[in-house]
Amino acid sequence: MRMAEVRLETYDVPRLADFYKRLLGIDNGSVDEKYQVLIHEGTVFSIAYKEYWRHYQNVTLSIEVEDDIDAVAQKALRLGARVYNRLEREPGGTISLRIEDPDHNTVYLRSTETEVREVQ
Repeated sequence: MRMAEVRLETYDVPRLADFYKRLLGIDNGSVDEKYQVLIHEGTVFSIAYKEYWRHYQNVTLSIEVEDDIDAVAQKALRLGARVYNRLEREPGGTISLRIEDPDHNTVYLRSTETEVREVQ
């Protein structure tokens, strides 16, 4: 058994898809107003139109950052994310940063870098 898809639901598919395309460096030509597949490698990552209103978001993403986590955090800020904490080293040695995407979904940026820096 394996996870087949992670889907975020939103009322503005192009806006949220653009945020993740720019954050993750994806240029796949997907422009649909109701459903966009951003990644299709093992597990699908998609953005879909939210058909029913909900009082809360119940999606949390965790993105492994292989390069400079500080640079990725700064990029997320420029793209409209909200940062919730400073870069912190977790007990297992992973550095993490919790942000909120434009639709208020929680996203953890994680890295195994050795240095913890301040995100402005």
